[in-house]
Amino acid sequence: MPGHRWSSSISHMVKKGLIKLAALIVIIIALNFITRLFFTDYIWGDDVLNKKRTYLLENRGRYNAIFLGSSLTNYHIIPPLFDSLVTPVTLRSFNMGTGIFTNPEVYYIGTRLTGHDAIKPRYLFIELHNVLIPKKDDWHKVRFKYIMDLPTWSFAFNAMWHQKHIDRKAYILKNYTAQFLEHTLNMDLPVNYLKREKGHDFPPYYRIDAGFISAIRFPQGRDNFDSARYERSWSSWRKEYAMYKDEKEVNAVELKKVHDLIRCFREEGIHVIYILPPKSDYSSLQIQMGLFNNIPAANKINMADPFKFPEFYHIAHAHDRIHMNMVGARLYTQRLAEEFNRLVMTQHLE
Repeated sequence: MPGHRWSSSISHMVKKGLIKLAALIVIIIALNFITRLFFTDYIWGDDVLNKKRTYLLENRGRYNAIFLGSSLTNYHIIPPLFDSLVTPVTLRSFNMGTGIFTNPEVYYIGTRLTGHDAIKPRYLFIELHNVLIPKKDDWHKVRFKYIMDLPTWSFAFNAMWHQKHIDRKAYILKNYTAQFLEHTLNMDLPVNYLKREKGHDFPPYYRIDAGFISAIRFPQGRDNFDSARYERSWSSWRKEYAMYKDEKEVNAVELKKVHDLIRCFREEGIHVIYILPPKSDYSSLQIQMGLFNNIPAANKINMADPFKFPEFYHIAHAHDRIHMNMVGARLYTQRLAEEFNRLVMTQHLE
C-alpha cells in the first residue's frame, strides 16, 4: 500500500541518517585521538603547568620533592627556604603550583608526571581538596575540560554522586557530563592546541628554578583590600574550623582515591603527603576535614588550623582575602618546614 511504502521509506531514511551520524561521531573521536596523540601532550591545557613541566623534564633528577597545588601552593611555598629549614632529610624541592590547580586535575597531572614522564621525587606534596565545582562561567573553558577523559569523568561524577554536603547536585553532574562529551568530541579544543604557549619563558619575577611566584607581584588584591571584610572572614574561619575539626564523615569515593594514590606512589618509591591549606575558597571545610581526618598520619600535614597558626590569618600578612603577601609566604613556608620535620621524626620517614 502507498502509506506503508511511504512509512517504510521514512524509516529507511532515518536508519541511514543515524548510521551516517554514528560514523561522523566515530570519525570525530578518531581525529580527536590522533590530534592529541601527535600534536599535544597530557598537560597542554594550562600554560603555567606546561612550562613548569618542561623545566622539570630538562632538569630531570635535580629535585627530590615536588609540591602540587593551587595558588595557595604557588604563592605561599618558597622551595629554597623550605629546603634550608628541613633538617632530618636533604631536599631539593620544586613548586608545581598554579591557579585553581585542585582535584581532580591535580591527580590527573600527578599520576602522569610520575608515570608518563617518569619523574620520581622522594616526596610528593599534594594540596588537599575535594572534587572542584567550577564557577558558573568556567564549566566549559578549556582549562576545566582538557583533563576530562573517561577515568577522570568517572571519578568526578561518582565523587559528586556520593557527596552529601553540596547543593544543586543534578546541575553539577550534568555539567561534568557535558565536559566529558565536549572533551571526547573535541569541541572548542583544536584552536586552543594551536594557541597554547610552549617553552618556559616566565616573566623575570618568576623563580623558575624553584617554581615559586609571590602574590605581591600581582596588582589585584591590596589596592581594593577590604579590611573589614577580611576581619569578618577571619572570625568565620575560626568558627568553621572549631565546628568541623573533628569531622569523621567522609566521601568514600574520594577517600578511596586518596588511599589508592598513596599505595600506587609508594610502590614507585614516592611518599605522598597531603597538605590541608589555610583559607581555601575551593573546597568545603567540612568535606575537607572529613577527608583529612581519615588519611593515615604519615601522609598528611594540617596547615589550616587558625588556632595553631593565627599568623596566617593576620591582616598584616594578607595580599587579598585568601592569599598571603611575601612576609606571610615566608612564615607559611617556615611553619610548613617545621611540621614536615616533625612528621619525618615521628613517623620515621626517610
